[in-house]
Amino acid sequence: MNNRSWIFLGLVLLILLSNKTSSQNLYHTGLLFTAAPQPKELRTSLNLTPDSPITVRNKFSLEFDFAIWNREQFGYIFRIFDKLHHNIDLVYMPKSSTLAVLKLVVNGQPTMINIALAERDLVRNNWLHLSLAFDLRTGKVECNLGDIIYSDDTVDLSGIRRLNFCFGANQSNYFPTTDVPQMAIRNIRIADYLGKSRHNWLLNECEGNEATDLEGNFTAHASNPTWLINNHFFWTKKDEIRFDVSSGVTFDTLRNRIIFVGKHRIVSYDIITSEISEQIVNNVKPSSLKSESYFYSGKKIYCIGSLPKHVNVYDEGKNEWEKSVPDIETAQFVNSTFFMNDKSGSTYSVGGYRSYRYFDQLMHYSIPEKSWNQVLLKGDKLEPRSYASVTGTNRPGEYLIFGGYGNVSGQQELGPQCLYDLYQLNLTDSTLRKKWKIENVSENFIPMGSTTISEQHPALYVLGFPPFLNGTYLKLYRISLENAGYSVVSDTIHFYFDEERSKASLFFFRKTQEFFAVIKTQAGRDSANYKIYSLTYPPVNRSLMSSTFKTILSTPGVWIKPVYWIVAILSLIMIYLLFLLLKKLHRAEEDFEEEQKMNSFLSDKTPFRTENSTKKHQVLPRKNAIYLFGEFRIYDAEGIEISHLLSSKLRHLFLSVFLLGTKENGITNEKLNGIHWMYHSPQSAKNNRNVNIKKLRDLLNAISGVKIAHNEGSWTIKLSPEIFCDYHFLLKKMKGDFQPVTHEEFEQIVLILSQGVFVADERTPWLDSLKSQFLSSLLDYLFLLADSFEKDKNPESIRRIANLILKSDPLNEEAFKLKIEALIRQKNHNQSFIDYEYFAKEYKTMYGIPYPVSFKSFIRKEE
Repeated sequence: MNNRSWIFLGLVLLILLSNKTSSQNLYHTGLLFTAAPQPKELRTSLNLTPDSPITVRNKFSLEFDFAIWNREQFGYIFRIFDKLHHNIDLVYMPKSSTLAVLKLVVNGQPTMINIALAERDLVRNNWLHLSLAFDLRTGKVECNLGDIIYSDDTVDLSGIRRLNFCFGANQSNYFPTTDVPQMAIRNIRIADYLGKSRHNWLLNECEGNEATDLEGNFTAHASNPTWLINNHFFWTKKDEIRFDVSSGVTFDTLRNRIIFVGKHRIVSYDIITSEISEQIVNNVKPSSLKSESYFYSGKKIYCIGSLPKHVNVYDEGKNEWEKSVPDIETAQFVNSTFFMNDKSGSTYSVGGYRSYRYFDQLMHYSIPEKSWNQVLLKGDKLEPRSYASVTGTNRPGEYLIFGGYGNVSGQQELGPQCLYDLYQLNLTDSTLRKKWKIENVSENFIPMGSTTISEQHPALYVLGFPPFLNGTYLKLYRISLENAGYSVVSDTIHFYFDEERSKASLFFFRKTQEFFAVIKTQAGRDSANYKIYSLTYPPVNRSLMSSTFKTILSTPGVWIKPVYWIVAILSLIMIYLLFLLLKKLHRAEEDFEEEQKMNSFLSDKTPFRTENSTKKHQVLPRKNAIYLFGEFRIYDAEGIEISHLLSSKLRHLFLSVFLLGTKENGITNEKLNGIHWMYHSPQSAKNNRNVNIKKLRDLLNAISGVKIAHNEGSWTIKLSPEIFCDYHFLLKKMKGDFQPVTHEEFEQIVLILSQGVFVADERTPWLDSLKSQFLSSLLDYLFLLADSFEKDKNPESIRRIANLILKSDPLNEEAFKLKIEALIRQKNHNQSFIDYEYFAKEYKTMYGIPYPVSFKSFIRKEE
């Protein structure tokens, strides 16, 4: 084999290893940008071209992943600029608590590209992929986010050639800014006019101020960086709360909050906004033990002290604790593990300790009878223990019991020990099955909280601490459910352990993809201190963090021998040196070939981004246009947006006349007065109405074909055919009997609805009623539209319609079935299963029962 063959083989191996590493690392990579209210000099900047600009010719593209951390902060996602004062900006603009817009600005002028981001898009760790393509010859810009391509072919891109790229704050002398949204960026890629990737910054560093370009030689510079990989291993302290000593904590995944339960009050901590709200309870919590367990289910909080004491219930709707029978018995068991079956509303207890003995009973509490009774189990015998971890699975009535502290005999004098066995408990048939036991644990630990997450390789995540010390620490352990094994996947949290007063709880919130640990310790005689920590999913093992390469080298929970990695790293270094040699030898030849191809590409009319070539580019009219979906916009006859000229009062007046005055009779003076000038005298209301109508007329004169008409005390806004209005376009389609649509009409419907929610910025009683009626009619129309397509020939169209319905009604079962069936027809089984798991989880959270249709039934239906 000659030298060239060896080089080729080495390059193939390098590519395979690089692809494997990149795919593994992507979930952990990213740069978090510091924004206001931090001082301007501490805000984050990522300069991709600190030493020299990147030269572009004819066409280039930019793509990256981004996530919004704080939806309320205005700022620049990126600024692309040169020394000739050309600039391309992507600006993040918050519009309300549930809507934001990405605006593309070129040379100080807005383009037609306005991308609406709904509430579900504005959550940290919810990554969105954005790609932009610029044709410098034709002035066409395309932006792809999800299923929609936004485009504008009237952009002036002339003279652009040597560009600087900067994300976040721009500290250069050209187009400087410190307006930064609190966001995260990862996997930035720049491609040339051939569509070939020239630069790629994964942003998988864990320290330092430099980011490596995997495909070019442009080392990026980051000012004030926060590398997200660290959030997957190191716990982040979020807040600290002081409560009475008999308080406790639970969680509500539906409303994304941690709930603290005190003697006189209930406090909710919003995990998305970090806001704290307090509710004073109408009566006092009946129990006052220093160590109690709490569960939130069906808008009720269940407080469990110890066996055989009663379970106390707080009703959130009534804001009071239900009346309880006084406890006359003293506590018999301590350190039992309590859990709830949400479907049946039943409370259970496993194990416990009393009088120098450990117990193995499963106890059930009957709320109507207010008594505990033992559940006799079939199958394997549970070894007596306290401090066991109990976690529910996706299967109804199934729970996992892991670990604890005890021994086979249950007698303390015979020597208790830490247990590392796993049992599967089925409450449906009262059976217990032992799955395995971990041997040779390197460091003892006792579980304090646990949760399961749907993954490719099922695992149990346990928050545990080494026993036998008061001043100890907590770690997150990943316990494999497939075989007897575990790994440590977090740094430590200091924990002062007191059997009576200390407690640690672990929760997982799917919305932000984060674990939350809440640590309770005593603070004085009558108080308890709670510390809240977060850890980003998926967590990683310390051994997988390399300070040399500043990156993650594998997936969480996989143990790799050090010798293997030493050999692999040395091999990669040698292969990379060979790669540089080959690259140097052939770069001149490659450049020559590219120049030869240039002429053919100058006349190329095919879409630049070939992966989107099957999508039809649809552009909404810009001149003489009114848009009510997403951001409220009005364009005049010259294509200039004038909606910002309408004050809040004029905008409300326009909407009320436009939406309520669409019928022939229009909206009456009395109804307008009732909406806008309710507390004015009749004469004052009339004067205000006339003045504001005149202002509105003057502004709308800039649009050809819009007329505010007044007839016999009623007002209407009439549009001529030359005016485009997204709302009217949809009304015409929905009116009368259903008529099939053309391909262009279908793409226009999808594009309109993808802009965002109907009049999302406005929340008034009269408008809420209209929006509700319109949404109901719109969903009916979309189902008819889906039915008009042949399922086998048009699965992609049906899937896109289902996505539009689910945006407005996330738990619409009919739309969900359409989506899953369409994905299966497209042979996209992995995505269909992921979407099924997410929907089933949300369904159970909302309704308290499992989703009744199995995934297998979808598969069988399509076979």
